[in-house]
Amino acid sequence: MSAIALAFYGGGYLGQRIPRPAFIIDLIELLFHAGHVLVSGLWLDMLLAGLLWLAFWALGDALYRLTRLEGSTAVERVLISTGLGAGTASLVMLGLGLAGAWHLKLLRALFAAGALWGIALLVRPPTREDAALPESRKLSPWASASLVLIVLACALTLLASAAPETFYDSLVYHLALPRLYLLHSRIIPTPWNLYSGLPFGIEMLYGLALALTNEHLAILLHASFGWAGALALGAWLRRRSSRDGAVLGILVYALCPVVLAVAWQSGVDLGTAFYFALALIALSRALEMDAEAQSRRWSLAGGLLLGFALGTKYTALPLLAAFVLVHAWLSRRAGKSLSCTVWLATAAALAFMPWPVKNAFFYGDPAYPFLNAHLGSTHPAQWSAFLAGAHKRDLATALGTLSGWKETLFLPWTVMTDAHYSYRVSLAYLVLLPWAFFRRSNCAKMSWTLAITAALIGFSAWTLTSTLIRFLIPTLLIAAAALAAAAEESHASSGLRAALWLFALAIGVTNLISVYIDGMSGPHLLGKWNVLRAYQSQSDYLRNEHVSYGQPPYAALEFINEKLPPDAKVLFLGDSRAYYCDRDFIAPTVYDSNPFWIAAKESKSPAELDAKLKAMGITHIFLNASQLYANASLPSVLPRATAQSPIFRKFWTQDLTPIFEKRNTTSSGQIYSWLVIYKLTSNRSGNHPHHTTGPLFTVIRGLQQQTR
Repeated sequence: MSAIALAFYGGGYLGQRIPRPAFIIDLIELLFHAGHVLVSGLWLDMLLAGLLWLAFWALGDALYRLTRLEGSTAVERVLISTGLGAGTASLVMLGLGLAGAWHLKLLRALFAAGALWGIALLVRPPTREDAALPESRKLSPWASASLVLIVLACALTLLASAAPETFYDSLVYHLALPRLYLLHSRIIPTPWNLYSGLPFGIEMLYGLALALTNEHLAILLHASFGWAGALALGAWLRRRSSRDGAVLGILVYALCPVVLAVAWQSGVDLGTAFYFALALIALSRALEMDAEAQSRRWSLAGGLLLGFALGTKYTALPLLAAFVLVHAWLSRRAGKSLSCTVWLATAAALAFMPWPVKNAFFYGDPAYPFLNAHLGSTHPAQWSAFLAGAHKRDLATALGTLSGWKETLFLPWTVMTDAHYSYRVSLAYLVLLPWAFFRRSNCAKMSWTLAITAALIGFSAWTLTSTLIRFLIPTLLIAAAALAAAAEESHASSGLRAALWLFALAIGVTNLISVYIDGMSGPHLLGKWNVLRAYQSQSDYLRNEHVSYGQPPYAALEFINEKLPPDAKVLFLGDSRAYYCDRDFIAPTVYDSNPFWIAAKESKSPAELDAKLKAMGITHIFLNASQLYANASLPSVLPRATAQSPIFRKFWTQDLTPIFEKRNTTSSGQIYSWLVIYKLTSNRSGNHPHHTTGPLFTVIRGLQQQTR
C-alpha cells in the first residue's frame, strides 16, 4: 500500500502544487513582512490570546485541583486545566449572555481578572508531583527537521490570522451572532437564523474576543485551539511512545491540508478536536489507573471534556458515543466496574446540558433546529436544503446502490485526492495505515485500543452522515495518535523508519506549500497575502470577490457603519453575511423565513406592511441583488408571488428611498454586483421611478426570462 501511495504521490497527487522554487521564495518573502504585520496589530492579538489562555488555565486548574486528579505530567496537567477552563469559560459567557450581562466593560473586567489570576498562577505555580515518563532517545534528525516544518506552519497560520475574515459561516453566524449579542448586551433569540440553535461553545469565546478587539483575535483563538490540540496529541504519544512518536503524530495531524486551511478561519472544528484530544488523555489515564477512585476522577474529567466537545457542534456526537462505548467495553474487558463509564456519561451530559436548555427556552425545542417538525413553533423554511448544504449523505443511496457502495468504500482514497487541495486529508494517513497491523503488542495496549477503535467508529459514522471533510478533523487527530504510536513502536528496520520519515516530511512540505498557494492572488485563490504585504488595504480586500467570497456586501456595510445613526436597524435581503455590520440587524439565512417577506405576504395594504416593519424596529433595508438572484430558487429568499403583488409593488415604490447604490458591470455591460440601501420613509406623495427599474424588479424580470 505504501508503494502504491508513493507512486501516486509522484504523479497526479502533486499536480500543479509541487513545491517549486518560486513558491518557496514567495513564502520566504512573505515572512520578511512579519515585522510589519506585528506592528500593525498582530502583537496585540498575540498578547490578548496569551492572556486568554492564561485565564483558561487558572480557571481550569482550580477545577483540576477540585477533582483531585493524580498521575499527570506537568504538560498534561496544563493542557487538561486549560481545556476545563475554556469549556467552563464558554458556559460562564452563556450564563452572562442569558442574564443580559454582555456589557463591554463587564466582559473586559472579567477578562482582566482572569488574566491576572493566570499571571499569579504563573509566578507561583501550584506544587505538584509530576508523573514519570518512559525513557526515550533524543530526537532523531528527521524529527528535528519535522519540528522546524511544524514551527514554520504555525508562523504562517499566525500571519494568516491578521488577514480579513471571509469564511461564509463566520460572517453568517460564528462571528455575526456573537457580534449581534454584543450590540444587544445579551443573548437573544434569532428565529431567522437556524444556526443559533446549534451549540455555541466556541462562539461564546468569540464573543469575549470581539468584546476585547475584533475578528483577528477570534481567528487567532481558533488557530491556537489547533496548536493546543496538537500539543495534547504529542503529550498522549510521549507517554505511550517516544519523543519521535510525538513529533510524528503532530506532523501528520498539524500538516494535514484541511487542518492548515481551517486554522485561517474563525470556525469551530479545531476547538472540537482540542477537547477530544484532552478527552483521549483523560480517558486513557482512567483506563490505565489501578485505583478505582482515580479511575473514576479521570473518567469524570474526560466526560466533562467530551461534553465541552459536543457543546461546540452536534457533529461531535458520533465520536463522543464512540469514546463512551469503547471506555465501557475496555473497562469490562479489564474486569472493572461500569461505574466509571456512568460517571463519564453523566459528566458529559451535564457539561452539554445548558445548550438544549437554552434552546427549549428560546425555541421550545431542546435540539433546535433538529426535531423542528415535532417540537416548538420555530421551523426553518428550507430544512432539506439545509441538510444538503451540510453535505448530508443519503443512506438509501449510499448503502442501497452499487454506486453508493463504491463511493463509500473509496471514500478514504477520495478525501486524500480531493480536487480542492485545502479540503484534502493528508496522504500521510494512508502511508501510516499499514503500520497499525505490525505494531508491538506492548504498545500501551488499552489506550491504543481506545484511540484506534474510536477513530474507526468516528470515521465510519462520518462516511454515513456527511462528506464535508472538516467535520472529520477531530477523528483525524485521534487517528494520527493511534497510527503514529503504531509506527513508532513497530519492529521496522532503521531503513524503513528513515523511508517513513522522509515520506512524511515530503508530504508535509507539499501540504504546507499547497495551502500557502491558496493565500496567493489569482483565479480561485484567496489573495490574503496581498493584505499582509500592504499591497492592498483590508477594506479594498473585502470589497472585492475572492474564492468562496462572491458578490461581497462590504461596500454597503461600510456605508451603514459610517452614515447610519447608531440606533438604526437594518434588514438584509438576499445576503446573510452580517458580521461586518456595526448596527442592529436582521439577516436571515437562505434556509429561514425572512420576517420581511412574511410581513409582506400578510399585509393588506402598504401602510400595514410599513407598520409591521416599524414594529420590528426596522429603519433600513439592505439588498444584495446578485445574491438574491443566485439564491432565488429558494422561496424563503425570494417568494415571487409576494414580490409581484400590487400591494408589495406599491409599498416598494412609495415607502422606500434609496440612500446608497453601488453597481458593477463587466466590459460588455452585464451586471455582476448590485448593492442598494433603502431608508423606510413612508413617503406616499408619489412613486419613485428608480424602484421599478431597480435591482429587485430587475432580478424578477431576469428570472421570468429564464423560465420562458
